[in-house]
Amino acid sequence: MGDVSFLPGVILTQPESTRDVGFALLGASLAAKAVGGSTQPRSDTRTWNNLPQYIAFASVRLQPGEQPVEIDFFDANENLIPALSRKLTINVKPQGDTVVFVADK
Repeated sequence: MGDVSFLPGVILTQPESTRDVGFALLGASLAAKAVGGSTQPRSDTRTWNNLPQYIAFASVRLQPGEQPVEIDFFDANENLIPALSRKLTINVKPQGDTVVFVADK
């Protein structure tokens, strides 16, 4: 805002008929630069602890209708983690995509 309105403010102060508008833009420009210079951008991390550590996607083509599905989780060494395995029945729509979200917790 401060950079964008500064130059038009200077230009508009030259003619007598737009001098008031030019000074108003200059004032707004300086105020915006003062406020912008005093702020510090920081991320809002209050909800980041809810994000998953890992995420994976798979695309599978299934026939429309109810389909039994088994989803397995593996560790870093590609060993099956039986306690996390899930057996589901999903209803695949005949048109469009069906999205299934499965979490380990």
